Amino acid sequence: MVMPEPMIGLVTGLLHGFEREGFRKAVLLSGHYPNRGEYIEPAVKAFRQSGGTMAVLALTENQVPGVGGDHAAKFETSFMLHLHPATVDMERLKTGSCDDPGGPDESKDWMDDRYRQHPCYGLVGADPRAHASAQTGRVNTERLTGFIAQWLTDPHPPSLAW
Repeated sequence: MVMPEPMIGLVTGLLHGFEREGFRKAVLLSGHYPNRGEYIEPAVKAFRQSGGTMAVLALTENQVPGVGGDHAAKFETSFMLHLHPATVDMERLKTGSCDDPGGPDESKDWMDDRYRQHPCYGLVGADPRAHASAQTGRVNTERLTGFIAQWLTDPHPPSLAW
C-alpha cells in the first residue's frame, strides 16, 4: 500500500496523457483489491471532474462474471500456474497438514495470527494446495480477457468505475 494522493495524481495524469495522445479507451485492472477504493475510483473521478471524456474500464478481476478472486489462494495461484508456472512453488505449501482443505469454493481467512506458523498464512480463499490448477487459471484468464476484449470492441462502452 502506498499513500493515495500521489497515486491518484499519477493515475489521473496518465489518463489525461492517454487521452491527449488520442486513446479512446483505457483499462485499469488492479490486482490488489484495496487499491480500487484507495486511488483508482478517486483517480477516475478526478479525471472526469477535470474534463476527461475517454471511456475507462476500472475493475478487479473478480468483478467479471464467472471469474474468481482471492488473496494468494485458489484463484490467484491458478492464474499464476497458467500464466507463469515457473514462478509457483507449490512444494513450499506442502510442509503443513492439509487434513481438511475444504471445498473448492470455501473461502478461509488464513491471515489470522493463529495461522502464523501455517504454510497458508496470509492467504484468503480456498486452499490452493487442494484446489489451484493451471486449468482453473486458463478458464479464468480467458473469461477475463474475453470480457475486456468485448468492452474494447464495444463502440460505446460504459465507463465502469465505481
